[in-house]
Amino acid sequence: MDELIRRGAWRSLRNAEGDRPIDIALKRNHQHLADALTVRDLSDNELRKFAAWDKYLSELIQERTESLEPVKIRPIPSEIIALETLDNLYFGYPGMYGGFSMSIFKGRLLVESWSRVVGGSGQAHVITESGCVLVEEGFV
Repeated sequence: MDELIRRGAWRSLRNAEGDRPIDIALKRNHQHLADALTVRDLSDNELRKFAAWDKYLSELIQERTESLEPVKIRPIPSEIIALETLDNLYFGYPGMYGGFSMSIFKGRLLVESWSRVVGGSGQAHVITESGCVLVEEGFV
């Protein structure tokens, strides 16, 4: 287990039911994994903020990919960036030949998206609890 954590396994990633690895381990009586899998609990304010960010991120992904064949995905929750202390998180989108890059900057979620085969497709958005704003475009 320690080797997985050392190699960057995300202890805060939740499954479709909302359980983190620590929750699953404890439900299965694997208390010996508790120290390795424990992540800090989010405050109510953080839960509210990440839920809002994820809502706007989901809407942005839908908007940016509406011309593509429908793909069933579960976007990576924004809380992962904060809890895993990641500088940047990239995820590709099937059929887009590009994807989305997320980072937290000054308490806001910065999302850049692009398609490698469409010149001028780059867009940067800033997501806050109150919405999503396009701040730059055409950079790819």
